[in-house]
This record gives sequence, C-alpha cells and structure tokens, in this order.
Amino acid sequence: MDSETVPRYRAAWLALGWLLLSGVAVGSLVPAVPAAAAQVSDKLMHFLAYAALAFVFIGAYGRNGWPHFVIGLLLLGAAIELAQGLLVASRASEWLDMAANAAGVAAGTLAALGIPGNWCRHIERGLGLDGQDA
Repeated sequence: MDSETVPRYRAAWLALGWLLLSGVAVGSLVPAVPAAAAQVSDKLMHFLAYAALAFVFIGAYGRNGWPHFVIGLLLLGAAIELAQGLLVASRASEWLDMAANAAGVAAGTLAALGIPGNWCRHIERGLGLDGQDA
C-alpha cells in the first residue's frame, strides 16, 4: 500500500470509527430512546449512522477493503435488529430499519469511493498533518 491509500493517522481514524460503532450499538440497544432522538426520524438516524460508519471505516482502511466493510456493516445492522427483537423488551426489530441501514451503508460507501484518493488523507493534508513541508 502506498501512502495515498491509507491515512497517516490511521489509528485516530480507526478510533473514531470504533467510537461511532460503539455509539450506534449502544444507542440501538438501550431500552428507551432519548427524548432528543425521538424528535428525529428513526429511519433517517439509521441511514445517517450507517453512512457515517461506512464512510469513516473505508477512509481509515483504504479503498481496497470496501467490500468487507459493506458486508460487515450489513451483518452488524441485521444482528442489532435481531438483538432488539430478542433482548430488549421495549424495542422491536423492523425490516425498514434494516433497509435504512443498507441504504446508509451504500451511500457512505459511494461517498467514500467517489472522492479521488483517500478522503482521510485529504483532511490530514488540509490540517497540515501529512508530514510534508508545504
């Protein structure tokens, strides 16, 4: 892999991705939805959460691994929906939530792949963190 395919501060980008993933998992499995979240469309939250996950992980790992992230995030969404139905009495599994998750994964993937190079590297460069003299 050359330096353009993965970000220089990959560990930081991965930490962001895992933090987002943890937030999605916890937020999806808590018994009650916070009042502020109840004001936003449930399907929109699913879509945005999974789009962000796909976008961040593809940027952190590089473009070559995108099929793995798509499959992994789709499986994660399905597992969380099943867990909601089986483990959390006040939540329910919904097919439309899984569809919103899948649409979000597709949108985040297309956005990450649609940016030439690696979007994380572009941000690092813009912040002067690329390690090269300007």
